Amino acid sequence: MAIINLEQLQHWLTDSLAARHRPIAGALASFAYVPADDGPKLVGCRWFFAEEIIEARPYRQYPTLILGEEWLPVEIAVEALIDILTQKRRLGPVFLSYDANRLWMQQQSKIRSPSYTGWTEDLVSISVVQNGVNVWGPVAARGLPPYADAADAVRDWVWHGAQFNSMGRELPFLGQVVVLLPDTRGRIRRAEWEGETLTVHAETTVADEVVELQVNAIDTGKISVIGASPGASVTRWDIPRMATAVQVFLVHGDGTLLSTVYLTRGEHYKAHVGELSLEERAPAELSVGEGDQIEYKPYIEHGDNKEWEVIQTIVAFLNTGGGRLYLGVTDDGVPQPETILRKLGKGDTDQALTALTARVHELIRSRIKPVPRVLVQAVPVAGARVIAVDVPPGDDRPYATAKNDIYIRKGASNFKPDPRTELASLFRKRNRSGSSTGSLDNPSVAIQPIPTE
Repeated sequence: MAIINLEQLQHWLTDSLAARHRPIAGALASFAYVPADDGPKLVGCRWFFAEEIIEARPYRQYPTLILGEEWLPVEIAVEALIDILTQKRRLGPVFLSYDANRLWMQQQSKIRSPSYTGWTEDLVSISVVQNGVNVWGPVAARGLPPYADAADAVRDWVWHGAQFNSMGRELPFLGQVVVLLPDTRGRIRRAEWEGETLTVHAETTVADEVVELQVNAIDTGKISVIGASPGASVTRWDIPRMATAVQVFLVHGDGTLLSTVYLTRGEHYKAHVGELSLEERAPAELSVGEGDQIEYKPYIEHGDNKEWEVIQTIVAFLNTGGGRLYLGVTDDGVPQPETILRKLGKGDTDQALTALTARVHELIRSRIKPVPRVLVQAVPVAGARVIAVDVPPGDDRPYATAKNDIYIRKGASNFKPDPRTELASLFRKRNRSGSSTGSLDNPSVAIQPIPTE
């Protein structure tokens, strides 16, 4: 743990983002505050840097607690955080001030499962002035999910359901802005214990020989080392019949524990939704041809009109059953030579891939509404690398382009829905309460004082 100042924090975040082995799309600020006569008070904030665009949830306004969220593109995320901490910008409606003696950074989070992504996260915690925050009692309001108390609400909203090592009903990280930045060098993506065999799927962005998977077996409290191996994509171990639990560790050569999983017999673990990673799906999906959930596109130059075809396909996937769009692939599923990528990107392969990934994120943010949650990443296929855009079925249908065009997917093509028979089915009741997403600078939510007896 080290004491740092805001200038050091800004430099550390900027340098760390530049050094990520996977591109970061932006930051999701999830926060809670209480309304009061003398101004709103921060309860807590989770500032999470993510590799995919995450749509901010609408504000939830309770009489005693207000929950807000905002997505910030990577281009402004660090600057916005520093501006908030120096009172040049609000977090929701709250102007913050920090204690220069209470700013620290540590490498391991206090959270048992650092995030739903499975990546280990660096953590920076910043204490802010409280001035008598009162958040006791149930949290409930008409039309909104109820909570037994503010601790439950903060865990669910700010920390997205993460479990904490600490016990009791205290609020996690009370009065703090916690910045989480994933260490994307490696993670345990899946682990399965079937019979006497443990199968571990690791995902790394560094050479296999730089990381190591290690396994312990536990039998009535006695721990025995099963073995270690390089962090290959799939590794299997024979587990003693009497073992009741196993511990799996993914360790980097510099000593960093990148990922750890604890399993009891017969238990499975998944770092994210989906049985296969994009890297595992890509070879098969490039061999079957285009269809309802698969589309191929060649590399497209920045500003080319064909970028609208990319947007149309993503909108169609969102409005139908989801799918994968592969950029840098010919019509017959063959990856294009990287020379084409380097020519379009005006740099080496890594620079061109980074630029293209950033451009796809920019297109999604600026040309699709509402902004969806989409994963964009480079994946290796047949000795080359292509850009895979993984699009889930949308939660806020219908999605449209910036030109207000709505598309659905039929076979290997995108179509505008029939207004009589198909368009109506895209409209459904939202599964989230509220209708306003608010803003860090001007939240569209009324501030009410805490009721007094």
